[in-house]
Amino acid sequence: MNVTYLTNKGITLVEIVVSVSILSIILITFGSIFVNMNKTSISNNEKLVAVHLAKGTLDRLKVDPGYYNEKLANGEAIIEEINEKRYRINIQYLPQTAENIKAGLKPVLIEVKLDRKDYTVSASVEGYVEDEK
Repeated sequence: MNVTYLTNKGITLVEIVVSVSILSIILITFGSIFVNMNKTSISNNEKLVAVHLAKGTLDRLKVDPGYYNEKLANGEAIIEEINEKRYRINIQYLPQTAENIKAGLKPVLIEVKLDRKDYTVSASVEGYVEDEK
């Protein structure tokens, strides 16, 4: 007498639906994490560019204090385009003290701004340049 036993080795539809829904929840969670990480990375990169642009502008003024004089005298905005984004540079000469005058230095404040739709990126650097007088 041969007896055959039926074994249930398949996967039911309910198990498939549950596993697909769990997998989709995990993928959606990781997807939103990656989107937020990308936004943060872009914001940090823009801030880093603004800081380096401010430092570079100060260094340029240290080498050639009159570099931006023509634009500043005409009231023109100083715009630098980096990575297809327009950074606005503001150069402000601060009030001098007796020590600065004696040393032949002028204090200067460099501000760099990038206006975005949802936020503003800005960086500022203070330093000294030689007085042209």
